[in-house]
Amino acid sequence: MTPYLSLYLQSSIIRFVTLSNQHEYKDTYKGSEYWYIIFNGEKRIQTPITFSMVDIALVSKWWFKVVKQNTSSIFMRGHLKKQILKSIHHSRNHSIYSSKNIQTLKWTLNNKYLCNDSELDYKEQLLQLLPQLQTINLLFDGTVNNQVLRALKSIQKHRQDIVINIEFDTNGEYYDGDSKMEWPFYLDGFTPNTVSLSIIKLNPDEFSYYSDKFINKINDLQPESLNMYINRDDEYQHYNYGKIFNHLKMVKHVNIGEDDVDLGHLKYLFSCSTRLESLKLDLLSTALVGTGSNFVDWIEFCENIADTPTLKRLHLCEYSGAKKVVVPTILQGKKSLFQMAFESIWSRKEIHSSNIEYLALEHMPNLMSSNMWNTLCQVNCHNITKLLLTNGTVPKDMVPSLSRLIPPTQRLQFYQSMETS
Repeated sequence: MTPYLSLYLQSSIIRFVTLSNQHEYKDTYKGSEYWYIIFNGEKRIQTPITFSMVDIALVSKWWFKVVKQNTSSIFMRGHLKKQILKSIHHSRNHSIYSSKNIQTLKWTLNNKYLCNDSELDYKEQLLQLLPQLQTINLLFDGTVNNQVLRALKSIQKHRQDIVINIEFDTNGEYYDGDSKMEWPFYLDGFTPNTVSLSIIKLNPDEFSYYSDKFINKINDLQPESLNMYINRDDEYQHYNYGKIFNHLKMVKHVNIGEDDVDLGHLKYLFSCSTRLESLKLDLLSTALVGTGSNFVDWIEFCENIADTPTLKRLHLCEYSGAKKVVVPTILQGKKSLFQMAFESIWSRKEIHSSNIEYLALEHMPNLMSSNMWNTLCQVNCHNITKLLLTNGTVPKDMVPSLSRLIPPTQRLQFYQSMETS
């Protein structure tokens, strides 16, 4: 008698074998894996790779059939090949992929595919060869391919049920003056379901020249995520983000690093976006507590955080290039006001309690005070489930105050570095 397992049990077995935690037996983590655990509270789940699926499929004809039925996504790098998609479409016996089952296309295009057009007519043939396609996850790695974008705009127009998620990781190369890399005008009206924009090696001077084109790109795509990192060198570099913030109507996640963000510009972000969920910024706090500093923008920033119910993740870092800037003498009186404004995010009784679940402070000893931990302990800290304090943020004399926070907050995951500041 032929053994039979329900499709649910078959899928569960395959997931158990292939979807294991990455570095499952390690107890020490660093780099991106460390930050993933801090932010998500669990280890990163490893994406199933084709070799693992093939290994299972080779056990028997029966398991080959099971794998084929449960292989619903395919990963492709570079331009799609017609012969490969045709083999999937015709469901050849030797392939674990079948066009009857493929619902998600994970697709990466990088620099070397910038100028070349594919032999495949994406607009006409992609959906013919993958008729069950429901989701397209596309990463442009250092490139913007016009042929692909034209096709996606056409697909979106004729098949609105297909979800299109795009990530642009331009690494600063989009703004090198090459006319081939200008944002194409014909994409007006093309709005994917989700968009992530990343510029990792931003040169402020060059970017200022191209910022109008970038604004056009933002207005077209309405990104949910924006990542911008300055291309650091030995000199202090700085960019004015106010103009960009004015156009981020749909943004949920903002991450700006290697540059201190002017607090006065952040009011444009809060007034424009009503969906902001996570905010990660570099600040120059030492300038805020020194001679000649102005607290108006800092107070307004803290009030905006408290008044934004969608904001769940707040990550503030002391600007790592602060040593390049002439910092005024820190005044204790202003430091106290600086701390009180931050505490007010949780202590203001006339408004709803903050919804922040993840709070991270790096190199921020200027924010630490006993009163802050008393406020969090006694007032509205129950929403915070992840607290990250690193790189000298917590001086040793602050540990007793901090320790009182832990007993009443059973759900709190607490990470801190005991470096002295």
